[in-house]
Amino acid sequence: MAGAAPLSVRGSKGGIAAVLENLRLDRFTQGHLVRDFETMAAEALASEDLREGIQAFAEQGMPKFKGT
Repeated sequence: MAGAAPLSVRGSKGGIAAVLENLRLDRFTQGHLVRDFETMAAEALASEDLREGIQAFAEQGMPKFKGT
């Protein structure tokens, strides 16, 4: 995981923690957990790291993630 995109790692850890805390999220009583996860996912999808990862994959190189 050390070489993975930092925003994706943070989002994955947050999602896993939410699932472990309560295997079934109730959107009415625990909506904040869902929103937190959706916010992290949106940040990762809008990040420079995503573009870097896609470009590195297309060029068959190693990505240089910056956490942005």
